This record gives sequence, structure tokens and C-alpha cells, in this order.
Amino acid sequence: MLGVLVTLLIMPISGYAGKPLAAKAMEIQPSDKVLLVKYLTGEFDVAASPEFTLIKPPLALRSLYIRKDVLQAYKSMQQAARKVGVNLLIISAFRSYLDQRKIWNKKYKFASLLTETDDERLEYVLKYSAPPGFSRHHWGTDIDLNAVSNEYFNTGDGKKVALWLDENSEKFGFFKVYTKSRRGGHLHEDWHYTFYPTASKYMLLYMNYVKPVHVDSFHGSHLLSIDEFFFEYVFNINKIILSRMSIDGLLE
Repeated sequence: MLGVLVTLLIMPISGYAGKPLAAKAMEIQPSDKVLLVKYLTGEFDVAASPEFTLIKPPLALRSLYIRKDVLQAYKSMQQAARKVGVNLLIISAFRSYLDQRKIWNKKYKFASLLTETDDERLEYVLKYSAPPGFSRHHWGTDIDLNAVSNEYFNTGDGKKVALWLDENSEKFGFFKVYTKSRRGGHLHEDWHYTFYPTASKYMLLYMNYVKPVHVDSFHGSHLLSIDEFFFEYVFNINKIILSRMSIDGLLE
């Protein structure tokens, strides 16, 4: 059944800005929707998924799972960068729901030491982290490169990496997700890139089918307004990605 759902992920879909996107020429049965939502929110056995493969050092900082199509494109990008003395390293790729919950809860507990109210804690964690079930890393299409620090990309080798990625990453299908030009949402992340050819289709299915899911299994979940979160964070990404989706006929 999971194989059938994965096939659905590459079918063309359409929607309209400002409202939940609808799948075009696609019918998914209720039982299939449950599996699809689990797939999109990282609640599946990634080791048993044929679309994923395990990568290890020196390709990545540690053992990580990533989609095979993403890895193929990344290797081409990495090789091109290496020819001009730019070294790329994957430090994060696929994360399961449980992986993301551990990250979220750890940051939320730390925020408790720095803030006084639950709202302040939620705002603090959301600066750079998505709640479990809402992370793009669940799809295996997104990668963090070299360092999770904007400061790294402002000086020395990090600046060299940033300049090369700005000029070349899109040639290989990789787009920066959280740019400085956006207003609100997660703060900008110079390290976070998404593989557009696959992630764009995942995003549309995600918008359509994940929104109704209840969230109640992580710290501060009772404070999260799903509707507001979707528009403020999930949809609030690099405008170039959204424009490209419109050009490609994925958005109306």
C-alpha cells in the first residue's frame, strides 16, 4: 500500500493561493489517506522504504536516511562544488516524527529556562524548529548543509560555501527554503535546502491532507493554532519556490 501512495506523490496536482490546496484528478480512499498522512509526517519505517537509502560519512556528518533521487542530485552538486574548492557536507536529512519530537521537546525545555510564559516558549522554539509532524525533513527531500548557524555562512569557508550555493544550487534542483526576504515564520536558515522536483509535490499533498491532523503529543502543542501555523510557517517559504510552482502549473 505504501508503494501506491508513493506513486501518488509524483502525480500533478493543483490548488489556489490562500486556501487548502486540492488534488487534481486524484482520488484517495479514507484508509489510504491515513497511510499518506503518516508518510508525510514521518511516521513510517524509513529503513524499509525503497525510496530511501542510508548515507554515511564522509558523505554526511553521521548515518542518515535520504531519498534516492535527492541523493543523486546532491552528489552531482557536491562534485561540482568540489571542483572549485567548495566542500559540502550533509548534516541532517530525513527525520522521523519521533526524531523531530525529541528535538522540539529538548528546545522547549531549554526555552523554559529563558522565558516566563508558554507563549514565549512557543515563539522561541518556532524561530528555527518546526513541531513534529510539520517538518519538511519528514519528506526526505530537505537537507541541512555544513552547519546550522547563519554566522558560519557569513565568514571564511562558510561564506565561500554560501556564495557558491547562491549561484549554483538551483541548477541542481536545490532551493533555499527560509530566506531573509520573507516576513514572519521561521527565521532565515542559510543551511536548509530543499530538492524542488520532489518536495514541491510533497508540499501540495501535505497542504491538502495533513491540515486536519490533531497535534497533541509534544510540549506546547495545546498552544498551536493549526490554521495560523500553516499560513505563518508551512506556506511561508522562499517566494522563488512558490513562483516556480505556479510556473510549473502546480499552483493556480
